[in-house]
Amino acid sequence: YNDVARVTIQDTESIPPQPSDIYSTENPFEFPATVNETVTLEAERSILHNLGNTGQQENGEEKWKLCISDGDWASGGQFVNCLNENDKIEIPYSVQNAGTYKVVATYRSGSGSNKLVWTDSAENIVAGEQSAGNGDASVTKTVEFTITVAQAGSGVWTFTGPSGNSPQLDKFEITLIKEKQEFGELVGDEAAVNNTAGEPEAWGATPDANQYKYHKDELAMFVHFGPNTFNEIEWGEHYGDRHPSDIFRLNEEFDAKTLVEAAYEAGFKKIIITAKHHDGFCIWPSKWTTYDAEEAGYTGDILAEISEWCTEYNIDMGLYLSPWDIHDASYGYYDAEGNPISNARPDEHGTVEGDALDYNDYYNNQLEEILGNDKYGNNGHFVEVWMDGAKGSGANSQEYDFQRWFTTIQQNEGKAAGYEADCMLFGAGAYTTVHWIGNESGLADSNTWAKIKTDKEAGTVNTNLYDHYARGFEDGNTWSVPEADARITSGWFWGENKKSPKSVDELANMYFNSVGHNAPLLLNVPPNNKGKIDQAILDRLAEFGRNIQKTFDENMVQAKDEEGNFIATAYASSISGNDVKFRPGNVLDGSDDTYWAPEADQTEGQLMIDLGRDRTFDVISMEESIKLGQRINSYK
Repeated sequence: YNDVARVTIQDTESIPPQPSDIYSTENPFEFPATVNETVTLEAERSILHNLGNTGQQENGEEKWKLCISDGDWASGGQFVNCLNENDKIEIPYSVQNAGTYKVVATYRSGSGSNKLVWTDSAENIVAGEQSAGNGDASVTKTVEFTITVAQAGSGVWTFTGPSGNSPQLDKFEITLIKEKQEFGELVGDEAAVNNTAGEPEAWGATPDANQYKYHKDELAMFVHFGPNTFNEIEWGEHYGDRHPSDIFRLNEEFDAKTLVEAAYEAGFKKIIITAKHHDGFCIWPSKWTTYDAEEAGYTGDILAEISEWCTEYNIDMGLYLSPWDIHDASYGYYDAEGNPISNARPDEHGTVEGDALDYNDYYNNQLEEILGNDKYGNNGHFVEVWMDGAKGSGANSQEYDFQRWFTTIQQNEGKAAGYEADCMLFGAGAYTTVHWIGNESGLADSNTWAKIKTDKEAGTVNTNLYDHYARGFEDGNTWSVPEADARITSGWFWGENKKSPKSVDELANMYFNSVGHNAPLLLNVPPNNKGKIDQAILDRLAEFGRNIQKTFDENMVQAKDEEGNFIATAYASSISGNDVKFRPGNVLDGSDDTYWAPEADQTEGQLMIDLGRDRTFDVISMEESIKLGQRINSYK
């Protein structure tokens, strides 16, 4: 805890802090009463309850005991220290206005996993949690988040020690940013008496046809297969000059049929295949290199075989072609004798004078070789190209001619080739249209925007990535699909020690926290060293698909009575223009082409669905009509 003074107090049940003006029911913390008003809550004025036990002792007493400590960094010279698991601090409060409040917490933390967890005994303040981590406990940090006050009143705001520890707390600066809008009487479809309104104007960036389909498809399959499959590793950084037959030992026919059938039956709508990973090895017979499956002795064409069955089942395809290439001699800048070019200064196309072999040519040639050949892709078409930005040891200096590559991609797979929308690009800098969610656990933040900030002139992209989540921006200028990649096993490539599939509960958690948070789930399913999918993985994949299908097989809002009439009805706080195009009943018809919209000048709305009878359920699925942009920034 870096040289702070810790005060030890003996009472383990209720620990009175040092200040005399602690918060109490007679002297509660008063939330700000007017919009934009800010009030400071000093953490050391809270009521402390040391109920946890770290299991560690120091001088016969519990170590890291909840207490108030002195510190020059804290605004009042004191802060709450050592809030451990099961400990809690209580803040009696009074709040006059329901609404949304901004909170800026000042803290120190020695762990990147620390967080704040809160509840309210009166249930006026909606329970929640917020990451508040930092690896250096000597650095003072702030974190900004919002809380929702559902109703005015008084109660006790309680912060608890989560699994792991909470940060050292100095203060909370709380600002009322929006009062809760009170709604009048709700109206039903009968109030929609007009039929003259046109479609509303789009708000901000909007998805193109490929991006919209990806959002609606929900599930895509990643397939990692290559030399790493046979060598128990994830990155092939140390193959050196070993012959392809030594590192890629596929002696049986690759079973593309079972792979694609399993994806189709489980509800997956796209397969992205690693045609070339970082090791530079190609799973198709490339005329531009002998470092491929053909040279290794495989007589078929794995990429073509997968493409054939994706075409049969109409499964979209994505191409993973790693820009980083550990093996090819053209990667980096070398003269004709193989000597590195000193002080290489690439031009805007990644070219260096005297470079004997141009890697940008090599990569572009392979793009042309795949994208320009109708035997590859779903009916000769790819909807996404994955240009993984990862680099590791052995990554020589190499500037990429992205603009040239993007042109090649779109000339073959985009609007320039006659398709409705451009090919989606992952890892494409300012041209990104699909982006990484920020972790490899298949999880998205609960408030994920499909809009990012790009600057093509500067060549920059900002996905608002922090604490392992790319949250996007409400005011982003570019639509980009947040893609949540994850693994059905513990590795990307198959291996004897990483072939056990995750439980169906783990996969369900991924689904609800990716697809349910506005991010399609890209789940990796690795073939084994015989070119087949392990039966245990196939079984788990099928179970996962059945569970999703069973969960959503009955839409209760479309239940009918004995005469075949729908029994559910919908009511709303308002209807835009009182027009039938925007009536609340549109949310019940199951069509993506219809939707409810409140009056255009309202920033909040309320929707109520009467199921017509008592029903029991545990899943609610609500979708925003995003063809005209994403604009809903909170809901409850």
